[in-house]
Amino acid sequence: MTEADQKFINSSLEHVRTLHTNISNMWDADAIAAFYYSVLTGTIARNGPEVSRPLLDMLAEVYENTAKSHVDLGRLTTGLNFGKDNQGPSSGT
Repeated sequence: MTEADQKFINSSLEHVRTLHTNISNMWDADAIAAFYYSVLTGTIARNGPEVSRPLLDMLAEVYENTAKSHVDLGRLTTGLNFGKDNQGPSSGT
């Protein structure tokens, strides 16, 4: 990757961060999800396999990491419910 490529990537990422910050202040979660869905599907449709493969790989990676994180958070908070119904702390699953 050239220095010019890296500068372009960095600039693009900053534009995306700024856009996300701006729309997050104006739109609800459903509107934001619809916007990103349109961007992703439009990008895949217009650019074919050379773009769709890395996008789908990234979607799968982020989804898997998020799912693992939520499972871990769920396990953590399960132990906090032991005061309800006289149950002891969870031994884990």
